[in-house]
Amino acid sequence: MRRERVGDWSFGRTRRFWQYCALLAALLAASGCYRYVPVALAPEAGKEVRVELSDEGTMRLAPYLGVRVEAVEGRLVEARDTSLVIAIQATQSRGGARSGWSGERFEIPRWAAARILRRELDRGRTWLASGLGIVGVIALGEAFGLGSGFGGWISLGGGGGRQ
Repeated sequence: MRRERVGDWSFGRTRRFWQYCALLAALLAASGCYRYVPVALAPEAGKEVRVELSDEGTMRLAPYLGVRVEAVEGRLVEARDTSLVIAIQATQSRGGARSGWSGERFEIPRWAAARILRRELDRGRTWLASGLGIVGVIALGEAFGLGSGFGGWISLGGGGGRQ
């Protein structure tokens, strides 16, 4: 069986390229863009949260969380009247350095929390990133002479569509 060739690329290799591009676009869309929004009360258990510590909280919790830790991120296990129990995923220091944790549970007293934020999907930024990713994949295909993968219906160069 003879394989059709497109430039220096075989048909099978071109098809594999577009499969990888589709996978990349799907991963980009699935990863999403997130943001933290302030909440008055703690969200329900199981939600991703960020607790920004007060100056006193930073100093008094230093032996447990690390020196100059200003924020704790993780999954809220339980919200009590006097504290928040969090499965910590990361901490952030005043200099911006992040340290990864592996879900250790830690109880943060309410007096130590300056702000509580909930992690949520930023739909606008996610759609924008996904759209830019798709445009980038199409441009990459055109740059390597692989065509648009749409049977000639989309062309980034001059000329008039399907012939």
